[in-house]
Amino acid sequence: MMDKRAELTAVADALTAGGVSAAIDPRDLTPPAAWVRLGLWEYDRLCGDLVSAQLIVDLFAPDIGTTDALGLLDQLEADTVTALGPPHGPVMQTTAQLPDSTALLPCYRLTYEVGIE
Repeated sequence: MMDKRAELTAVADALTAGGVSAAIDPRDLTPPAAWVRLGLWEYDRLCGDLVSAQLIVDLFAPDIGTTDALGLLDQLEADTVTALGPPHGPVMQTTAQLPDSTALLPCYRLTYEVGIE
């Protein structure tokens, strides 16, 4: 069985080592930063083993205006791709809210696929 917390922590640690402040608990984030979390995961229907999981990396910029936020998000994205490799799917630009905040912040969402053996 995949240790989900350990996998998320390893990705957050790799991002931090690559220059992107990252955490698995969004309450620990102060943008610019990355929130590493689980997306969907699947089990093999025949044997019940976990076979794959999505890891979602939300890159947050502070509310500094669209132009400046996009520039900052572009840099976070470049640093993330350097640290983790290219994502497994399109990057989505969105806004998202962190816990304990009422503000919607500029965000890029990257999705990675983790194969389980």
